[in-house]
Amino acid sequence: MKKVNPNNEKSSDNNSIKITTDQTMDEFCERYIQGYNRDRFDALAFRVYIGQGTLLTVFVVDKGKQEGKNLDREKMSVKRFKINSIPASELLNYCASFNYMVLTGS
Repeated sequence: MKKVNPNNEKSSDNNSIKITTDQTMDEFCERYIQGYNRDRFDALAFRVYIGQGTLLTVFVVDKGKQEGKNLDREKMSVKRFKINSIPASELLNYCASFNYMVLTGS
């Protein structure tokens, strides 16, 4: 089973999310994405929007379409799965910790 990454952290600049080690990203996808198959897909990233609702977008690569190809990872074709059925409070159960700084623009 493949973990999200060795440190379970996603970060941009000084912002970070530490994912719980209770389950892999593939297990999460199998639970919330109908038809997700870890033998076919490889989860690469996710984006969370919380506003009037919660929208989680999971970016995956189709392994079958990538086999035998020497592709640039930054130009890789990905498939997006959008999940809007998971409440923000439940998403927090998958976060061991998160650290974000929001600037006021002043």
